[in-house]
Amino acid sequence: MSILHDERLNICLLEDTLWMLTKLIGKANYDFAFEQLFHCAHKYQLPTPLTAIARVGARDDYTAFYNALQQAGVSLIHSPSDHAKASELPHWYPLIMDLTPRSRWFSTMPSLETIIAEFDFPFFVKGARQTSKHQKSLSIIENADAFANLVQQYKNDPILHWQDVVVREYLPLRPIANDNSDSIPPSFEFRTFWYKGQLVGAGHYWFEMPAYKWSASEKADALAIASQVAQRVDVPFLVVDVAQRTDGQWIVIECNDGQESGYAGISPITLWRNIRDIEKSRS
Repeated sequence: MSILHDERLNICLLEDTLWMLTKLIGKANYDFAFEQLFHCAHKYQLPTPLTAIARVGARDDYTAFYNALQQAGVSLIHSPSDHAKASELPHWYPLIMDLTPRSRWFSTMPSLETIIAEFDFPFFVKGARQTSKHQKSLSIIENADAFANLVQQYKNDPILHWQDVVVREYLPLRPIANDNSDSIPPSFEFRTFWYKGQLVGAGHYWFEMPAYKWSASEKADALAIASQVAQRVDVPFLVVDVAQRTDGQWIVIECNDGQESGYAGISPITLWRNIRDIEKSRS
């Protein structure tokens, strides 16, 4: 049976311009009611082959998902190699290492001695694709006891256990709030979406916090860095998260596949209108 017979998947043609493959995942900052705000055509007979943007949540089986869709005549906008380059630090880091904190990655958790030979306390730990819900205790490692706790929890964490381990230099960032919860301290960080090399959305990353804004000059400096990343990584639909250090310098926090990324403080309708307009201008 074709994967497209999965009733949870919805494929439609947005504004006679853009094929979308969607699935509701129950997250307000990711789900979007395309049919309520755009003209979306649902065709019983799909023209194949076709290329679609997926908004079906993050997938740890992207290659298998991509291949199953190809058998049904649908290609995703990102090939498996594009997806890896956009979302996994070992693939995008070598392309932008001068713009982001120094990093190393390991297939299994390294010893503390291996890490300390290259990084000072505190150091930052994440999966090759993401953190575990921004948990501070699993990310910012300040001493040997914190590392021992990380080793015990990492292998059982539902988000981290299947990912390679990334260790990064910890750089102090401009704070936007000061609380004592077990969460990575929110910083002056912004999310940017790039579609085929063009900026289609930018807004504050920590959307759960009171809104914070960048000045015109801060925005220009941040977008200049993010634009460099979009050109170097060079995939069709990229997210670049940037943040300001306490010394005023802008750095790249991470890259992600735009198919899998939440909107953060960006208007989804504006983002999709911008993408639609780019596609219309190319037709």
